Amino acid sequence: MAYIKLFDLEVYKIAREISEVVWGIYGSLSWQEKKILGDQYIESADSIGANIAEGYGRFHYPTKSNFIITPGVLYLNVNIGQS
Repeated sequence: MAYIKLFDLEVYKIAREISEVVWGIYGSLSWQEKKILGDQYIESADSIGANIAEGYGRFHYPTKSNFIITPGVLYLNVNIGQS
């Protein structure tokens, strides 16, 4: 099996695109909207790629088997984006 670099993973590329889109939206928010909603939106969007990178970096079975990526962060982004 060939080794795939983190930056070549399609899911990681999509996570980075989501983060860039969210940062663009964040920049257009008012100060109040940034404080009420924007900060959480940024954190959740950035954590998608961070969680993928963290899971990717786990090479040994004992640590990899304890790491489960749940769709919760992605759903949080979708929910905030609909507000």
